[in-house]
Amino acid sequence: MSKFQRLKQSIRLAKNWKKYKQIKWATLDLNHYTENITHRESIHAVDESILADKHWYVYRFLFNALFELKRYQKFKENLKRSVETKANWVSFYKLGLLFFSLEDYGEAKDAFKKSIELKPSPNSYQGLGWSLLKLENRSIQNTTINIGIFGDQNHPAYSNSYQAFGYASIGDYWNKDAIEAFEESLNLKEVPERFLELGLSYLHINQYSQAIDALTKSMSFKKDWRTYYAYGIAHHRLKINGRSNQTIDAYKKASKLTQNWRIFYDLGRALENTKQYTSAISAYKKSLTLAKQPPKSLYYHLGSVYCKSNQYSEAIEVLRKCNKGIKKNDRAYRELGWAFLKVKNHKSARNSFLKSLLMRQHWSAYRGLGNALFELKQYSLAKYCIRRSAHLELGSQGKAFCDLGWLFFKQKEYQSAIKEFKKSIEINPNATAYRGLGSTLMRLKEYHHAKNALEKSISISKEWKTYRDLGLALLHLESYEEAIKMFKVSISIEKNDDSSKGIDKAMLQIKRE
Repeated sequence: MSKFQRLKQSIRLAKNWKKYKQIKWATLDLNHYTENITHRESIHAVDESILADKHWYVYRFLFNALFELKRYQKFKENLKRSVETKANWVSFYKLGLLFFSLEDYGEAKDAFKKSIELKPSPNSYQGLGWSLLKLENRSIQNTTINIGIFGDQNHPAYSNSYQAFGYASIGDYWNKDAIEAFEESLNLKEVPERFLELGLSYLHINQYSQAIDALTKSMSFKKDWRTYYAYGIAHHRLKINGRSNQTIDAYKKASKLTQNWRIFYDLGRALENTKQYTSAISAYKKSLTLAKQPPKSLYYHLGSVYCKSNQYSEAIEVLRKCNKGIKKNDRAYRELGWAFLKVKNHKSARNSFLKSLLMRQHWSAYRGLGNALFELKQYSLAKYCIRRSAHLELGSQGKAFCDLGWLFFKQKEYQSAIKEFKKSIEINPNATAYRGLGSTLMRLKEYHHAKNALEKSISISKEWKTYRDLGLALLHLESYEEAIKMFKVSISIEKNDDSSKGIDKAMLQIKRE
């Protein structure tokens, strides 16, 4: 016979309100296995108890069960019966929470005040402070911290006095009575661990340096995953150079203390931003295994980092998952287009870029579409798309002008190619545009100018193709020893026949001399 059944039998033999009270607790213990039925049985049991003895404590049991069932009117009635039978601070506090959740802030204020009269409680002062704030300024939004996993969405009133105090003290929300209430709450409940709450409060109002100071103190008292995670977020949001390692280290410490998908997701983002792609992939994969319903952004970032690490087949597989279902993502289609372009699936690349552009006009999608169309020999459309990309990207990185320069180069329109490469360099001096300019000048037999452009490209980025082209320019300028050096560097980066042939030509010319 279960405990629940024994209690029922006991009540049949000798009706007693205390036994009914025990039935109430027994039914609530079953709440992990069943849902509303336990609360309904609780209500029935407490009703029977009240018939046996109208005790204030029993009414408290009843309104707890009613609140769980969201039967607020009956909840309020039984709360009032409880305080009429015996005035007690808990019942008034509960009554204040009910009125607060129903947005009746005047009644909530009165209930919290009565609770404080009977027993000063930090929670009652906190409720009073929020009620006073809401009475004067109803525009204050839901105050649960919105950092994904810190918020307690089920709590009817906010639980962080530090943040409440902050709201009451600044801007349009300033409220002297509310400030005094929050101060009393803090005076009654001031412990070292609450530095975590203070840090989270600063984080919520974008005061990141202050958040770091408070969270550092919190870490000195207790190693809590929430503290490390918040500390990482604060450093990440400061966006100051050199802080990336601190962000990553904090996320890693948080992930060792608890296995939460969001921590690994943010760790992946930080690793991706610092170009630690292998580690970022591992973090994103771990996040996927922990998340019950992974957000599409997680698939997008994993696909993106696969692209950045040249794992295009894996990127295609993941990015396709990102756009399953009704809601599509223009960034995922755009990234998918680039992955298809890299594996030379030009038709799929074209289709992906078009889908992205139907959702959002973005310069990178036009640029990718232009490249795909060029490979499909649709030259006029390709030029239009890359020009459109250049127009949208103007003032950014100059990549579209560089692409347009290469397009003209491949079509042997060298003067037009030079103009576009120079536009790209003017916006953003980059190695690819300088190499393109040097290669174009080589075709026009302007070897001195070509040499200068190629040397500038190498000063930015050392690529085998650039060293090869510089070797060829030096070969034409009859600087054979220098040409051989450049060809050898090109081969050391990546073996290629052009540089080997260039060395042979240079050696032959030296022998002839």
